[in-house]
Amino acid sequence: MLKIQKMKIKPKFLQEPHIDFYQASVFLEEKLQKTINIEIKLDARFKHSKEWIHYDNKDWEKVVWSDETVIDIFASDGIFSCTVR
Repeated sequence: MLKIQKMKIKPKFLQEPHIDFYQASVFLEEKLQKTINIEIKLDARFKHSKEWIHYDNKDWEKVVWSDETVIDIFASDGIFSCTVR
């Protein structure tokens, strides 16, 4: 019976016989920065959801989302407009 082992892919600087400490530090710094960015974004999303939790469906129907197209029918000042959803 054959044993199948999982192969772990290592970063390039660990695959080589010598370790380039500069490359290792850059790699670890990028990982740390990515983790910090994720935490910042999660905090911002949580704060935003706490601010808008009182909105109901009627309130959200009034919001023009960025993926909707707004077409000015008669004037460019936006008085007569049509929203395509």
